[in-house]
Amino acid sequence: MQSKSYFTQKIFFLELKNIYKKITGKELGSSLDDETIFNAFERDVKSQVYIILDEAQLYDTQTLEWIRILSNQSSFKFVISVHKIDKEHILAQKHFQTRAFEIIEFNALSEQEV
Repeated sequence: MQSKSYFTQKIFFLELKNIYKKITGKELGSSLDDETIFNAFERDVKSQVYIILDEAQLYDTQTLEWIRILSNQSSFKFVISVHKIDKEHILAQKHFQTRAFEIIEFNALSEQEV
């Protein structure tokens, strides 16, 4: 069963453009293609950019693949939080798991912890 994606590649690119503008003070124009955005970060951003992604199980497959590719570049570091996912979810696949620097799992809170 395919779940509905609430976070798309277009939204992710718009957010990257906002991050780029905050760091550099420059506009990226109207282009939303990955090559333009990636090249701009490589050219103009000299420090690592840490991006926190919450509820990543809701992102569409195309966006997650793009995040995986970006994670290979030294400019980007991702902190990804997800709820428990099944073995078929793209984030559980080997090509994603090999990029994980560290995985931290939290158990449900007990009544005393709440």
